[in-house]
Amino acid sequence: MADIIDQIINSEGGDKVTNDPSDSGHLTKWGIAQSAHPDVDILHLTYEGARAIYIDTYLTKSGIAKLEPEFLRNQVLDFAVNAGVERAINTLQGILGVARDGVIGPATLAALAARDAKAVNNLYVTARRQFYYHLAEARPKDKKFLKGWLRRAQGFYLP
Repeated sequence: MADIIDQIINSEGGDKVTNDPSDSGHLTKWGIAQSAHPDVDILHLTYEGARAIYIDTYLTKSGIAKLEPEFLRNQVLDFAVNAGVERAINTLQGILGVARDGVIGPATLAALAARDAKAVNNLYVTARRQFYYHLAEARPKDKKFLKGWLRRAQGFYLP
């Protein structure tokens, strides 16, 4: 788990504070965006504080921690950080053919257990890529992020 959180923090720019007006996250540090976490003092956020947010909000409370195998859990976590927990879970549920309720419960886990996890993982990569293409098309200001988003998603593909 520590490795994926470090990977996400690195993908999100590490300790660099950004406030790009064209970035929907606005003020961001360690990948923690003020827009998603209005109660967090982003400027004074420590590495340990960011890790705690990733573990608590994105991994534990979301239910993503229940997903197996690890490679799929890591990818869903990465997408949750990048595009929101509900979208990440709903994307998985759509691939699995279960109700899209944004909750990782028994139906989602049973559907995942019945499928080839590697195939689900690679379908998830494709779904992420499609989402990013649609997002960049719908929000032209985000086109500058498209190449990085696609590279990030593709990094989870399993040959």
